[in-house]
Amino acid sequence: MVTQAEISLNQPNAVKQGIVAVEPLLLSPKDSAKFLGISRSLLYSMHSSGQLGPLPIKISERRTVWRLAELRAWVNAGFPYRQEWQKHESFQGNIQN
Repeated sequence: MVTQAEISLNQPNAVKQGIVAVEPLLLSPKDSAKFLGISRSLLYSMHSSGQLGPLPIKISERRTVWRLAELRAWVNAGFPYRQEWQKHESFQGNIQN
């Protein structure tokens, strides 16, 4: 999985050296939990109960990920439960990074 680059564009030499920060489009459960500031077990618990609005994407039999843009939009919308999130305009394909 692609991880965020450690070097920030705010560092004076980063731009001069052609270093660019890379942000992933998809996050593992561990990285999704880290992004939200919760444990991985709480992430799964929230997902199971419908408290976590965004649904994961199963990209293989053993690999599940969440869209970073959707997690951001969900946070910005105030953490609505899944049922409400799916009615929200951010969920309707208008997710912006």
